Order: sequence, then C-alpha cells, then structure tokens
Amino acid sequence: MDIQTGGGTRNDRSPGDDRYASAGSLVMLDSDFQIRQARIDVPLRSTFAYLFVTPDMAKWDPWWLQLFNYLTSLAPAELQWQLGPAENVYVMRPELSDVQRSELAAFLRSAPPHQIEEHRTLRLAVGRLSGEQVRKLRLVFFSVGMEPLSREDRDPSTGR
Repeated sequence: MDIQTGGGTRNDRSPGDDRYASAGSLVMLDSDFQIRQARIDVPLRSTFAYLFVTPDMAKWDPWWLQLFNYLTSLAPAELQWQLGPAENVYVMRPELSDVQRSELAAFLRSAPPHQIEEHRTLRLAVGRLSGEQVRKLRLVFFSVGMEPLSREDRDPSTGR
C-alpha cells in the first residue's frame, strides 16, 4: 500500500511528485479496498443531484445491481482512495471520458419504467440528461473502514 500525505509519501516517490497530494489530504493507493457505494452526480442548472447506488438496491429491481456492477467497471485499474471528510470513509473520483459519460447516460435511460417512476433522482437524471448535461456527469466511489478487505473477502468475479 502506498500512503501519501500533503507533503510527501512513505514510499520513494520523487520529491516534486505531488500529483495526489494537497494540504491535509491522505491518498491511499490500494486495490484491496472494496467499492461499497457509488454516487452519480447528475448536473442541474447550478448544482448536482446525487444518485446513490449500492448492491442491496437490487431488492427493488435487478437493474440496480446491473447499474452498480457497470459503475464499478468504470473504476480505474489503480484505485486511488482519498480519506473523505467523514471518519473512516474513503472516496475515489474517477475521470470519465466523454464516451463513458454517454454510455452511463444511456444505461440510466435503460432503467425499467417503474423504477424511473418510483425513484425521484433517477427520474430527474433520465429526464434532464441532454448533451451538455451528459458532459458534466460525475462519478464518485465510497469505501468504508480503515482496513482493506482481505483477498479472501473480495468478490472473486471482480477482484474487488
């Protein structure tokens, strides 16, 4: 595991390499943390609506698990977790390409009609995602806890 703080690292990076660092930040480069929750930031006029997605939302419809699995497939190969403002919550904000954003918007539009009708934020996302808003879509992942999952506890199908 590679841990970096605002002024340097515990590992041997060059002194000027502060790509992941900012004052007071802590970045953990470790693929053993498991993505527990995803958040799609749906752009509105001057703010964002947050669409949270977890695997247990499959109890409403299997589409939610498909969405969660799709979102986790967008995670970078090298997971870079940053300690979030809440205690024991790690955050990762992957950079999405325009193609990935378009595909994400299409996936959201593929939601079953009864789910769109019953979920206000999903309905908002499906109804308002035009070309310009699609380019502003953002994705955030969350992992909880100080200790990464052991390799035995990870999902064998995804390795996460």
